[in-house]
Amino acid sequence: MNATSENRVVCVWAGSFASEDDYRCYMAMHYDDDDAKPRFGIDTGLEWYDEDFLESWWIEGFSTEKLEIYVRGVLHSDVFYDELKDVIARHEANAFIFMFGEHGEDPINKELFDYDGRCGRDAKVVHIFKKAYAAP
Repeated sequence: MNATSENRVVCVWAGSFASEDDYRCYMAMHYDDDDAKPRFGIDTGLEWYDEDFLESWWIEGFSTEKLEIYVRGVLHSDVFYDELKDVIARHEANAFIFMFGEHGEDPINKELFDYDGRCGRDAKVVHIFKKAYAAP
């Protein structure tokens, strides 16, 4: 990766949850001994991340058309969505999590540039997509 040209990255995970409450509990921060530990972060090995650069949805009666309505409002979706929708079509899921990272003077979620997609054995999500790109 060329840090000057591909200074942004998006990673996407997919999961299936029994209900919206189950999904919300999974994504919520749980505090234990003053450390916030979301189950999502533990499952993905990303124990710390900036939530301001995360978008996620649980979609009842999932269809790619419903997801597209949400994703088209996401930062820089025009750069990656055409590639992503083919990947999404291969996964049966009702929840999708998008996390963004950025190199620069004040890096954000920079661990995503080296993220290998590994999730824990009993993880409720699977990493399905990663793309580094230059900010348009």
